[in-house]
Amino acid sequence: MPKYEESWESNKSRPGDKKAGLLAVFNLLRGTRGSLMVIGGLLLLCAFYLTCTTYIGPGEFGVKQVLYSPFGLFGPMGTQNKIYETGIHHQFPTVERILRFPRTIQVLTMRDNPDAREKITETISSTDEKFTRIVKAAYIQTSDGFYVKMDTSILYCIEDPVKLVNRVGAGKLYEDNGILPVAENAIKVRLGTLQPEDFFDAKIRVAKLDEARDLMNEKLQPMGLKVKHVLARYPHLHPDVASRVEENNLQKQTKLLNVSLTAQSAAEAELAKAVNEGTAAKGVALQKGKAYQVQRESEKELYERTKKAEGDKIRKMAEARKAELLNEAYRGAGSDMMVGMKMAGNLTNLETILVPAGGPNAFNPLDVQSLMRLFSIGSTNQPTAP
Repeated sequence: MPKYEESWESNKSRPGDKKAGLLAVFNLLRGTRGSLMVIGGLLLLCAFYLTCTTYIGPGEFGVKQVLYSPFGLFGPMGTQNKIYETGIHHQFPTVERILRFPRTIQVLTMRDNPDAREKITETISSTDEKFTRIVKAAYIQTSDGFYVKMDTSILYCIEDPVKLVNRVGAGKLYEDNGILPVAENAIKVRLGTLQPEDFFDAKIRVAKLDEARDLMNEKLQPMGLKVKHVLARYPHLHPDVASRVEENNLQKQTKLLNVSLTAQSAAEAELAKAVNEGTAAKGVALQKGKAYQVQRESEKELYERTKKAEGDKIRKMAEARKAELLNEAYRGAGSDMMVGMKMAGNLTNLETILVPAGGPNAFNPLDVQSLMRLFSIGSTNQPTAP
C-alpha cells in the first residue's frame, strides 16, 4: 500500500482528530500532479471571487466607481451612470469598486425615549438595523414661542444612486448629510406654524406633516432620495403649556357645546315649525278634499235630476204622442167599427141596460150612429191631444 494510503488508513482509525483527517486528505490529493492543479485552480477561483467580484443582494442596487484608469482602459474616472441590479458583478481591485445601496424603504426615527430606543434597537439589530436610523427627537418651536417635542418617523427610499453618490457621497453619508438635516429642518419649519393645541388635532397635524413631506422631497429629489410618508405621534409639552392647552381645550369644547346646543335648539324650532306647517297643510288639504267631495256630490245629484227630468219629459212627450196617434187612429177609416166592437165588448158583461125604446132617441142595436149619439161618442166630443 502506498504511503499516502497508509496515512489515510491511520487517520481513519482516529475519527475524532479533525486535524489528522485534513492532513490525510491533503496527502491524498498531493499524490498526483492533477490534484495539485485542481487545488491551485480552486484557490485562484476563490481569490478571484473575493477580490475581483462584488455580490449585490436582493433589495439592493449598486454603482461602480473608477478610482484609477490608466490610458482610459477602465473608462472615465469617477462614478459611472450604470446601475447594477442583484447578482455577481466583476471589479478590478484598487482600480474599481462597486458601491451598494439599499433600494427598500429606509426609516429615520426621531424620538427621545432611551428605554424605548434601546428596546427598538434590540428588536431591529438582528435584521433591519441597516435600514433604520434612530436619532433624538426634534424640538419644534410653535408660533406662540413654546417648544413641543414629538416622536417622528420618516419613511424614504433611494431612487437614483448615481445622483446620491455625486451629490452626497458613498456609504451612509446620505443619512447624515442628506435625509437627517433636511427632515429635521422641514419638520421644524412646517409644524412650527402651529399652536401647541393644534398638535392634538389629527386633521391639522396630518396636513402639516404632508406639507413637511413635500418640502423634504423638494430638497431631496436632486440628491436621488424620495420621502414616502412622515408619521408623528406622542407630542410632549411642558407641564405649564400642557395645563394651558388643556384649559384652552376645555374652553373650546365648552364653546363647541354651546354652539351645538344652539344649533340643536334652532333645529328643534325648525322641526316644530315644519311639523306645524305640515299639520296646517294637512288640514287645508283635508278641507279642500271635503269641499271637492261635496261639490262632486252636488254635481252628481244635479246631473241625476237633470237627466231624470229630461227622461220624464221625453217619456211624457212619447205618451202624449201615443195618445195623439191613437186619437188619429180612432178618427181614421174603420174607427166607427172599432168603437162599436169595443162598445159591444163593454156591453157583453152587462146583465141589464135601460135604453129608450121609442122617439127620436130610440135604441136601435143595428144603428151605430144612434148608439154613438146616445153615449155621446162623436167627432165633436173626441178628446184632443195636449
